[in-house]
Amino acid sequence: MISIVCLLLIAYCGAAEQDLSSEAKLQRDFDSWCPDSRHLPPGNGTEIHIKFILKLFYFDAGEEVFSIYCWIHFSWTDARFTWRPEDYGGIDSVVFNSLNLWTPMEQLQNVNSDEMNTFWLSSCELKHDGSVFCIPKTILDTTCITKLTDWPYDTQKCRFDFKSKDHTKKFKFTLGERRAMSMIGAEYGGTWNIIDYEQGEDQNATNQLFFELTLERQAFGLGFILATPAIALTLLTMTVPLLDVCGTIRLGIACFSLLSHFTFLQLINYSIPQHNEATPTILIYLRSSLVITSVTIIISVFLNKASEIDRVPPPWLFLWIASGNIEQYFRKIKKLPSATVEPTINSVPTPTQIALI
Repeated sequence: MISIVCLLLIAYCGAAEQDLSSEAKLQRDFDSWCPDSRHLPPGNGTEIHIKFILKLFYFDAGEEVFSIYCWIHFSWTDARFTWRPEDYGGIDSVVFNSLNLWTPMEQLQNVNSDEMNTFWLSSCELKHDGSVFCIPKTILDTTCITKLTDWPYDTQKCRFDFKSKDHTKKFKFTLGERRAMSMIGAEYGGTWNIIDYEQGEDQNATNQLFFELTLERQAFGLGFILATPAIALTLLTMTVPLLDVCGTIRLGIACFSLLSHFTFLQLINYSIPQHNEATPTILIYLRSSLVITSVTIIISVFLNKASEIDRVPPPWLFLWIASGNIEQYFRKIKKLPSATVEPTINSVPTPTQIALI
């Protein structure tokens, strides 16, 4: 029994030593291939396929900066590094450090950022047919000009443009025909969600590649906080003209509505992004409501003072009212007698008649 176990261990160690010898031989040959040109592009017309794997994103709407943390999948073919797997114990792929041969990561430039791209990369994979795969990690930034017309239920489009730093045209970046962005749940953020994606490329343009993300603000809580006071102020503004002009109740409610408008605008000022020229629709709505409330206060003050007048009003006021259809309109509403009084110098209305009119 002990002899059988020893034979099995010897056979296993021999196979492991043979595999190790194959790996060592491949590594030795790999280091000797193209020693002078291994850090140069493979050749003219080499296509570098790119795919972005989104991990997370952050949108600073105040500063209008959109950042994504992603993995970028680079794949291309380098015919200088090929071998037959049967010559190396069936080994069909190896993992190598990106510093050992040419890689295109540093040649891809993010046009929308002034800073250099930083790639965190440890190794790449090389297959026996010359296919190379590298997946570095990086952070990409772009300037995203916000449009706040529909705030807080707004959507923003953020675009990333890329170009090649190489001017020799020995290789080109391409996104391919398939979708070049994989999210796998990363499209859901805290206050923003990615709801659409678009990509394109033009090898003859300055910016050869681009992809655009459409973001939607998750404003359920913010919308409720803004919508509820806005509806309450609307109802309050519509109620004021229905109150009696006599006394101070109507004027007091109108002033309270005006004060509430300014308080609500102060609340919005703390929540709304500041760096934008577009005026949100909700501010236009509140501006109109504020104007109506101010006019209501002026009219309430005038009517309140007019209801306290004890003396006979000047004849020109009655002449101005009776000159048009205003008297007939108020008679129809108040259901006054249809007979009209001809304005004469000796026929001056009483304060009660003026109040009814």
